[in-house]
Amino acid sequence: MTVFKCKSGKRWLNISIRLLTIASSILVFGLVGLVLISPLSWNVFKMKSFYFENVSGRLFNANYKPVGAYAGGEGVFWITESPKIFPFIEIENYYDGTVLWDFRLTEWEGEPVDQNEVVKNYILDEVIEKENKQKNVSQ
Repeated sequence: MTVFKCKSGKRWLNISIRLLTIASSILVFGLVGLVLISPLSWNVFKMKSFYFENVSGRLFNANYKPVGAYAGGEGVFWITESPKIFPFIEIENYYDGTVLWDFRLTEWEGEPVDQNEVVKNYILDEVIEKENKQKNVSQ
């Protein structure tokens, strides 16, 4: 707050220092707020693969983050859904901490791999089918 009390002889310098301080504060508090709202949001900056899919008129984001060397699988994979009304919010629908598929692959056994198709199948099998089963059980 000393920036706002500090006065120099040049008006343009005072205005630019104040604007820079306000912009920096917004950036810092925005990132802190982002982490408080969604703790996994900081991991997005470390992401290796990100897929956006529109399945059955619903918006899904699939994220893949490879893990180091441990025998539990290739990496962490999760699927979130964004409401059409407010697409900035993501609701986690599926999480697998030990996924056995590497989403960085471009080919498998000499054949090209369409990772978007793999993600779409995950969404259909792990999210939509499970929701349909839950609806059928509750009826």
